[in-house]
Amino acid sequence: MKGNVGAIPFANCSFSCVIGTFFLHLVNKGDRETVVKECYRVLSRGRLLILTLSYEQIEKSIYSRFFPEIIGIEKNRRFSDIPEIENWLWNSGFIQVKCETIQDEPIKIDKEFFSSVKNKVISSLALISPQAFVRGLRRLRGFLDEKGDEERIYDQSIALVYGEKQL
Repeated sequence: MKGNVGAIPFANCSFSCVIGTFFLHLVNKGDRETVVKECYRVLSRGRLLILTLSYEQIEKSIYSRFFPEIIGIEKNRRFSDIPEIENWLWNSGFIQVKCETIQDEPIKIDKEFFSSVKNKVISSLALISPQAFVRGLRRLRGFLDEKGDEERIYDQSIALVYGEKQL
C-alpha cells in the first residue's frame, strides 16, 4: 500500500502500535509534527515507537568518524533533536513520553563494510560533496590498512522515542 505519511490511509484507531524506524529524517521538517499527529490518530490505544538518532549519536557515529561532513547535514537538515520529537508527541496527545538509548547491532569494520560504504549504504553519504566522500573513503581505507587483520567492531546506540495513547 502506498500513502502519504501526512495523511496515513487508515481509519482512526486502526492499530495498537505504530513503529517508525529511521524515517522521520526523510520527511520535510515542516511536516514532521503532522506525521506524529497522524500516528496518534490511527492508534486505538498503545504506543508510537520512533527509532532515530540523537545529535550525540550522530556525532559518535562510525560514519561521522570517517565522513565528518555528514554531522552538519544530519543535525542541521535531516534529523530532529530528541526534545523536539518528544514535544511533538506531547502536543499530539501522547502520555508517558520518553526517550531511551538502546544498543543497536554492532558493526564489523572490514572489507564488506568498506564496500557498503563505497556504495553509499546510508543516504547521508549521497549528500556530501564528491571530494568529501573520496576523503572519507581514504580515511576508512587507511584505518583498515592500519588495523590489518585485527577485528574491529563498532558498538552503536540509537534513540527510541515513544509515547502512549490511552482512550
